Amino acid sequence: RWIVSGSADGQIIIWDRKTLKPHRTFNGHSDGVVGFAFTPDDQRMISIGADKVMRVWDMLTGQQAVALDVPFASLNNWHLTRGGQSLMFLEARNSIAFWHAPGYKHGFPD
Repeated sequence: RWIVSGSADGQIIIWDRKTLKPHRTFNGHSDGVVGFAFTPDDQRMISIGADKVMRVWDMLTGQQAVALDVPFASLNNWHLTRGGQSLMFLEARNSIAFWHAPGYKHGFPD
Protein backbone atom coordinates (compact mmCIF):
# COMPACT_ATOMS: atom_id res chain seq x y z
CA ARG A 1 0.00 0.00 0.00
CA TRP A 2 2.83 2.42 0.83
CA ILE A 3 6.35 3.19 -0.26
CA VAL A 4 8.59 4.83 2.32
CA SER A 5 11.63 6.99 1.66
CA GLY A 6 14.05 8.57 4.09
CA SER A 7 16.48 11.28 3.07
CA ALA A 8 19.78 12.84 4.13
CA ASP A 9 17.94 15.94 5.38
CA GLY A 10 16.02 13.88 7.98
CA GLN A 11 12.68 13.86 6.18
CA ILE A 12 10.55 10.73 5.76
CA ILE A 13 7.91 10.56 3.06
CA ILE A 14 5.13 7.97 2.83
CA TRP A 15 4.11 7.57 -0.82
CA ASP A 16 0.87 6.12 -2.13
CA ARG A 17 1.94 3.08 -4.14
CA LYS A 18 -0.89 3.42 -6.66
CA THR A 19 -0.67 7.15 -7.40
CA LEU A 20 3.05 7.60 -6.53
CA LYS A 21 2.10 10.84 -4.79
CA PRO A 22 3.17 11.79 -1.26
CA HIS A 23 0.63 10.72 1.36
CA ARG A 24 2.32 12.06 4.49
CA THR A 25 5.62 13.70 5.41
CA PHE A 26 7.40 13.25 8.74
CA ASN A 27 9.96 15.78 9.95
CA GLY A 28 11.94 15.46 13.13
CA HIS A 29 15.40 14.03 12.55
CA SER A 30 18.16 16.64 12.48
CA ASP A 31 20.33 14.42 10.28
CA GLY A 32 19.81 11.71 7.68
CA VAL A 33 17.33 8.86 8.13
CA VAL A 34 19.16 5.56 8.53
CA GLY A 35 16.20 3.18 8.67
CA PHE A 36 12.57 2.62 9.54
CA ALA A 37 10.16 -0.17 10.40
CA PHE A 38 6.45 -0.56 11.04
CA THR A 39 4.75 -2.19 14.01
CA PRO A 40 2.77 -5.34 13.13
CA ASP A 41 -0.52 -3.43 13.16
CA ASP A 42 0.90 -0.71 10.83
CA GLN A 43 -0.24 1.98 13.27
CA ARG A 44 3.26 3.10 14.25
CA MET A 45 6.45 3.67 12.33
CA ILE A 46 9.84 3.65 14.02
CA SER A 47 12.67 5.62 12.48
CA ILE A 48 16.34 5.85 13.36
CA GLY A 49 18.38 8.86 12.30
CA ALA A 50 22.06 9.64 12.01
CA ASP A 51 21.26 12.09 14.83
CA LYS A 52 21.13 8.93 17.01
CA VAL A 53 17.49 9.47 17.90
CA MET A 54 14.81 6.80 17.57
CA ARG A 55 11.43 8.30 16.79
CA VAL A 56 8.05 6.58 16.93
CA TRP A 57 5.41 8.05 14.67
CA ASP A 58 1.65 7.64 14.80
CA MET A 59 0.61 6.70 11.27
CA LEU A 60 -2.98 7.92 11.72
CA THR A 61 -2.14 11.41 12.93
CA GLY A 62 1.37 11.84 11.53
CA GLN A 63 2.52 13.02 14.95
CA GLN A 64 5.62 11.91 16.79
CA ALA A 65 4.66 9.70 19.74
CA VAL A 66 8.10 9.03 21.24
CA ALA A 67 11.67 10.26 20.78
CA LEU A 68 14.50 8.40 22.46
CA ASP A 69 18.22 9.11 22.31
CA VAL A 70 20.10 5.96 21.31
CA PRO A 71 23.75 7.09 21.38
CA PHE A 72 24.91 3.56 22.16
CA ALA A 73 23.35 1.97 19.12
CA SER A 74 24.91 0.86 15.90
CA LEU A 75 22.65 2.66 13.45
CA ASN A 76 22.92 -0.05 10.83
CA ASN A 77 22.23 -2.95 13.21
CA TRP A 78 18.79 -2.71 14.79
CA HIS A 79 15.64 -4.77 14.54
CA LEU A 80 12.00 -4.46 15.60
CA THR A 81 11.02 -7.72 17.26
CA ARG A 82 8.27 -9.81 15.72
CA GLY A 83 5.68 -8.83 18.33
CA GLY A 84 6.50 -5.15 17.87
CA GLN A 85 7.13 -4.63 21.59
CA SER A 86 10.91 -4.23 21.55
CA LEU A 87 13.74 -2.82 19.52
CA MET A 88 17.04 -4.64 19.57
CA PHE A 89 20.29 -2.76 18.93
CA LEU A 90 23.80 -4.07 18.39
CA GLU A 91 26.08 -1.86 20.46
CA ALA A 92 29.52 -0.75 19.41
CA ARG A 93 30.98 -2.85 22.25
CA ASN A 94 29.67 -6.04 20.58
CA SER A 95 26.77 -6.41 22.99
CA ILE A 96 23.03 -6.26 22.41
CA ALA A 97 20.70 -3.68 23.93
CA PHE A 98 16.91 -3.75 24.01
CA TRP A 99 14.39 -0.94 24.24
CA HIS A 100 11.16 -2.36 25.57
CA ALA A 101 7.91 -0.70 26.61
CA PRO A 102 5.97 -3.24 28.70
CA GLY A 103 2.28 -2.70 29.24
CA TYR A 104 1.69 -1.05 25.90
CA LYS A 105 0.05 -2.64 22.91
CA HIS A 106 2.81 -3.27 20.36
CA GLY A 107 5.25 -1.54 22.70
CA PHE A 108 4.00 1.97 22.17
CA PRO A 109 1.28 4.07 23.80
CA ASP A 110 -2.17 3.94 22.25
